[in-house]
Parts: sequence; structure tokens; C-alpha cells
Amino acid sequence: MLYLIQLIMRPVFRYISVNIIIIFIASVCNGQSYYFKHYQADEGLTHNSVTSIIQDSKGLMWIGTRGGLNRFDGYTFKNYKNKANKFGNIGNNIITAIAEDKKGMLWIGTGKGIFKYNPYKEVFIPLENAPQVYINHLLIDKENNLWFVANSSLYKYDQEKKKVEELKIHSSCIAFDRNGNLWMGTDDGVICNYNPRSRSITEVRIIDKSIPENLRSITKILPINENEVLVGCFKQGLKKYNAKTGVIKTLPLHTNENTDIYVRDITAGSNQDYWIATESGIYIYNLANDTSQHLKKRGGDPYSIADNAVYTICKDNQGSMWVGTFFGGLNYYSKENARFEKYYPLQGINSISGDAVREINSDNKGNLWIGTEDAGINKLELKTGKFTTYTATGKKGDVSYPNIHGLLALDNQLFIGPFFHGLEIMDIRTGQVTDRFNLIGDKNDKVSDFVHSIYLTRDSTLLIGTAYRGSGLFSYDRKRKTFSRVKQIPYNSFVFDIHEDEEGNIWTGSVSQGAFYYNPKTGKQGNIRFGDTVKNKIINEFAVHDILEDSNHVMWFATDGGGLIKLYPDHKTIKKFTTGNGLPSNVVFGILEDNSKHLWISSLKGLICFDLRTERSKTFTQSNGLITDQFNYNSAYKHSNGKMYFGSVKGMVAFNPAEFDQKDASPPIYITGFQINNKEIVPNDSESPLTKSILFTDTIVLAHDQNNFSIEFAALNYSSPKVTRYKYLMKGLDKDWTYLNSNRNAYFTDLAAGSYTFIVHAESNVGSWTGKERRILLKFYHLFGEVSGILLFTAAIWRQSLSINPLLPSLSGAQKPE
Repeated sequence: MLYLIQLIMRPVFRYISVNIIIIFIASVCNGQSYYFKHYQADEGLTHNSVTSIIQDSKGLMWIGTRGGLNRFDGYTFKNYKNKANKFGNIGNNIITAIAEDKKGMLWIGTGKGIFKYNPYKEVFIPLENAPQVYINHLLIDKENNLWFVANSSLYKYDQEKKKVEELKIHSSCIAFDRNGNLWMGTDDGVICNYNPRSRSITEVRIIDKSIPENLRSITKILPINENEVLVGCFKQGLKKYNAKTGVIKTLPLHTNENTDIYVRDITAGSNQDYWIATESGIYIYNLANDTSQHLKKRGGDPYSIADNAVYTICKDNQGSMWVGTFFGGLNYYSKENARFEKYYPLQGINSISGDAVREINSDNKGNLWIGTEDAGINKLELKTGKFTTYTATGKKGDVSYPNIHGLLALDNQLFIGPFFHGLEIMDIRTGQVTDRFNLIGDKNDKVSDFVHSIYLTRDSTLLIGTAYRGSGLFSYDRKRKTFSRVKQIPYNSFVFDIHEDEEGNIWTGSVSQGAFYYNPKTGKQGNIRFGDTVKNKIINEFAVHDILEDSNHVMWFATDGGGLIKLYPDHKTIKKFTTGNGLPSNVVFGILEDNSKHLWISSLKGLICFDLRTERSKTFTQSNGLITDQFNYNSAYKHSNGKMYFGSVKGMVAFNPAEFDQKDASPPIYITGFQINNKEIVPNDSESPLTKSILFTDTIVLAHDQNNFSIEFAALNYSSPKVTRYKYLMKGLDKDWTYLNSNRNAYFTDLAAGSYTFIVHAESNVGSWTGKERRILLKFYHLFGEVSGILLFTAAIWRQSLSINPLLPSLSGAQKPE
């Protein structure tokens, strides 16, 4: 009670430019599935040279740099300083190694000794018995002892006995296997297996003595099973040693000889993949098939690693990988975000040639044909990932214009609609244009020159939709090479899209008159308007750019400003989906249906997944792995294998919808900050109500002048933190939840005396997880009301205690409980 009174009385606080028809470049960019997000000094990291990374038992990331220690919650880097050092240094601020022990203490190896960080009290304590030198490696064993390498010598620190022992064993790196034995490497190319119980040691030479002495060093060891260890070497690449058979094997990375690869770290990924950190980028080696993939920095590529000098790699509890580099800061790879394969232009790399991807469809030879609005046509060989580019050069046989709006591959022909250049037909086998039609129409009606859509019906009728002057729908006779206007579609109606439904009706989307349809066999035709009727006049009619019939035979229309429109089979009833009932934008571009009755809809503000059964939607954004939130018109294609392709203004994304069906594990949520009167509060400072870190606090007692405060919180969802949604409630003050989409702070002012409970929830923006709540109890006491009452009550109780037991100490001499 006295301690409570003391608390209360405290005052407080672009792309490839080409001029030839076909381009082959040796290195291939095939929508590779490793994309990195970069965190550097500009994002709050203390130094761009990252030397060590771990994830603690709570899920927080700790990053050691050559400029100090950082904690990262997905949003903010918190820099830690040593209060006991007048300069705030931890050692000399060069963090070399980090480990967490069984009690949640962090052990920090530095360029000048070892420090223990107590996360409850937020204080650093030097391990004074350890050498005050550069610490190379640091590990915790099953008995909670600390093992480390200093000046190439092995040490053990017994936490119970508080004793540091130098074991007189030369070592360059260390690792524990599952049996508790310690594996060590040496600078002479030897690995050792040390049994801490018997203190016996076995040595095996990995690097032959014929190698120069200065090139023999073992830099990393990773036990991978009962008998085998991976061994990283200085300029000798990656080895594998089998303790049972005694076999030493050189593992292939990018050359057979495997020389001149300096391995710094080895980390187990998933599916027998091992991530190898080297001076020349990352190698992902697969143990099962004995193959490797090389990831390295690529100029102009926003998703490659930021630097080839990779020092450390850490796998987190979500299966994502954190990569520390010497100049490029922290690089983060998310498994969840990698579900979206990305195709974007890269200078000097075999890649898609344009940013603005428009038309996408496939041929019967396993190729994808992609029309762009800024760089011609691309053929993507799906098996190899190789791109071939066809663009305008002015030469005979070339495509006439790089802006492509209509595209269809049919047999050995590619039908092309270049911007205001009519229709062109290319022989797929030769890449040469064989036919050009500057104007579309019959001999009396050749006035339309902007082909906007090309469609093949089930009876093999080839339909051409045009826009602007003389626009309409035309059929093309492939044998006679002639066009006929389809009279059922009005003149100058702008045919933005063509679709045939189950009943054989042909639908077209217009610029301002909704959708038209006709049936070539029955002669039935009609016009569906989607605008609002005011005084018998239709207003707010938006262009229809994409049409789809779903598996329930319901028609869907993507509009340019009117959202998504559902037309029931009676062709009379419509339902609109807009920003007013869940869409992120009223500008929607393309619609596809997956095999689980979900529509995937591209828009101006993300990719929408719409459940046909519940009519609820969720929106994926750039934070979920897209290249950009802005997609492009008429740019959606579903492959026969179920894979979907969507074009955007920055390239193309591809994904398998089935990979988005599963629920993800919910990340923990924590109170990560507490501010009083705009000042961050830390434990045990003067005027602080905290006795331990806010991370571990469940109750805060505040004085009368501490009722202006804010609470900061974070769900440890590193893959898409920017779109994680929060809601909070201050029980005792609020009746309704407050929802947050852009910040993680709750602000409170002038709270009255009493008790309150702060509750916060987090959830994924796409519904893949819902987090558990986090609570914290806050108690306020007024200086001359509650406090005086507590003092009188306490005094009365104490006097009564004294009358019962006069041996108790007096009130003034009472000691604060520990």
C-alpha cells in the first residue's frame, strides 16, 4: 500500500528500350519469386551495416549494426542506448552477435565485450568477467550457459555460478547440434566436435593443407541433422560433412569449382532450402536436389537485395527471411507477399519490355502474349520464363506502333490492335506482320481505325471491337480477309470489351450507353443501362471496360467510375458494388473468377477478391505484395491451370488464387509505447509510473497530473504492417470501438479519477488472420481526494495492526516491498 502511495505521489511525463524485332538476352527474369523490402537509415535504422539479427520469444526483431542496437516491431526502429555509459554506447556500438537466453535476457556481443540487456527493466549490464575485446560469436546452451568466441578463443559463462571460463580451444565459429554438442570451425580449415559433458573433442580437416594458410578459415557451421553439418568457408564456398561416413562434399553454388565464394552465414529456410550469405549475394541451396539459386543486387531493380555483401540471415516465426548487408541495411523477404509474382522492366535483363501492361492472352504452344501501351508486344515462354519483344522499328514486317490495345493469339497468327493503326496480323512462327488493315469495315464503311478488343466466339467467329470514330463491332473473315459490321451493335458505341455468355449472347461494353447484347441465332438483342434515372433521363452512366459471366451464369460488368455491377439472369435486376459498400475504388478494370467462387477484380486502388456467396470483398495492395495499386484496363487473363495474370501501370503480377485460401497464424499484439504529456515513459526514471517495460506491464497507476497520455501498440505482422487494421476501446470511458487504418496511437486527455481498461485488437486487411486482444489497466487518483482517503485508511489499518502486534515497525519506518 505504501508503494502504491509512492507511485501516486510521483509527478510525471524502366525499362528495356529496343529497336529490333526480337530480343534475346542471356540472363532471364522469369517472374522470380524472391522480392525484398529494404529498411535503411532513412527508415530509422541506426546504421546501414547490419551484422546480426534475431527474433526474440515475443516476436520482436532485434538488429545489430555497426552503429548500435535496434528493436523493430514492423513499424518503428527503436534505438537502444546504455544509460550507464555517458555516450550511450553499448560496448563501442559495433554489435557483433545477439542471443536470447531461457529467461528472456538478451546477450549482446560487441566490438568491446559482452552486455546483458534486461528487457523488463530496459537496462544494460556488462559481463565484466568476459574479455573486453571483439566478440565473434555468441550462443546459449540448453542449461542457459553462454558460449562465445573472443580473440579466436572459446569461452563459457556459467550464469548460475557467474563464472567465465576460457576453455583454451581455438575457434573461429561455433554452433550447437540437437544433442548439445558444440561444433567449431578454425582458421586452419579444421572443424571440431566438442562434448561439454565429457570435454572430449574430435577434429576433422575440411580444407586441405595444400590450400594457402590464409584461405583455409571456416567461417560458419550449421548442423542440419543427426550426422551432417554444413560448413561455410572463406573463399572455399560451401561444404557438407557427414560425421557417420566421414565424407566431405563440396556443394555446388554457381561454379563447379565453388571457389572464391566467401560464406558468412548459413540459415535453414523451408523445404530443404538453405540460405547462404556470402560476399557475392545470397545463394539458396536445395539439399534435396543439389541445386542452387543466386540472388544478387541488380541495378534499377527495387526488389533485389540492396547490397551483395551479405553478413547475416535470420528466419522468423512466419517463415520470412531477414538479411543483413554491409552497405544496404536490412532486407526483408516475405513468403506471403511472394505469392504475387512480379514482372517488371529491367535494364539489361531479359524482362518484360513495358510498364503499362494492357492485353494478356495465350497461344496453343505454351506462350503468353502481352501487349503493352509503351513498348510493344512480349511473348513469355511460360516453361523457361524467357521474354521475346516485338516492337515498332519502322522496318517492313514490324509492328507499326508500340501502343497495343487489342491482342489475340489464334493458331499461328497474332491479331494486333495498335493505337489508331487499325488491325495487324503477325505470323507467330516468324514474328513478321503479314497483313495490315489501316481501317476496319466493309468497302462502304472503312472508317474505324482504333481496334480496342478482339474476341473468338465458340463457333469460331472472330469479332473486332473498335473505339472512337466509326466505332462498333465487326466480324472478320479469315479466308477472304474482309470485315462486316455487326448491325445489332450501334454505330459509334465504342466496343471496349466483348464476351459471349452461356446462351450464346454476345455482349459488348460501351463508353456511355451501358452494355449491348445480341444473339446471332435467335436474333434477340437488347441494351442494359446502369446509370441512375432522374426525370426520365439516365445520368451517371460510366464506360464498361470488362464483362464476365460467372459460374452461376450471372453477368458482371467493370466500369470506369461506377464500380462493379451485377446483372441477374432476368436481365432486368442489377446490383451495384461501389466504395459505398466495400470497394476501394469505383474505377474497376478487369474481372476473373477462380475455382472457389471468388471474383478477382483489378481496380485503381488494389486487387479485390470478391466472394460470390457472401458478396463480401477484401483488397490486396502494394503492402500485400503487389507492384502497384493501380491496374490497367482490359488486362486480366486466367490460364487453363487456374493461374491469374493482371496488368498494371508498372508491369504484371501473376498468382495462384488457391494460395490465398488458407488462414495465417495471428501475430501477437503488444503495447509498445506509453507517452505522458508527449514524453516517452521508460521504467524507473524519475516521474515514471512504470517499474518495468511497457511491454510487460498490465497495470499502470497514474497521478492526477498524468491524465494526458497516449498508448502506442503494434501487431507483429511484418509482411503487411501498413495495412494491418486496429480497433481500440477504453472501457469506462468509451461505448464504441475506435477504428484506425493509418496510425497505431490512442490519445486520451483529462481523464477523470477512476479505473479504466484499455483494449486493442488487430486484424489483417484481407482477413487472413484476426489477432487476440491486448489489455492494460489504468488507475487515476486525484491528489487531495483519493490520495488523502488512501492515507487515512492506511493509517487506520496500521494503527489497528500496531494495537494487535506492537512489534510491527512504525509507519514512518516501513520498508518498500521488493
